[in-house]
Amino acid sequence: MNYITLTYPQTASIQFEGYMYDHVAQVFLSASNTAVFPSLCSVNSFTNNPLVSALFPAFSGYPLSASYYSYTDRNHLYVTIPSFNVNCTLDVIIYNAAGYSTLSQKGYLINSVKK
Repeated sequence: MNYITLTYPQTASIQFEGYMYDHVAQVFLSASNTAVFPSLCSVNSFTNNPLVSALFPAFSGYPLSASYYSYTDRNHLYVTIPSFNVNCTLDVIIYNAAGYSTLSQKGYLINSVKK
């Protein structure tokens, strides 16, 4: 796993290299603990989105607006993680034409440490 350590109250811009990042329609953050992102609202995608519940395991996460992510081509995704105030490990979930995928499956996790 590739771990990226953030120390509160940092905001990090992270480049993920891989594939299938073109035509990204939505990016979610999923936290291992109850994270607090002052600028974001958590959603339970299993109950709020029938498409997610039908095609992807249930998860609760923070949907990011398009201002928090971008892609230059199908191999490079840039995600900005806003500052938060709890120790946790974050996973990034993307939705595009290929469906849902988690970046932890590609070897990425974001480990935050509050100091």
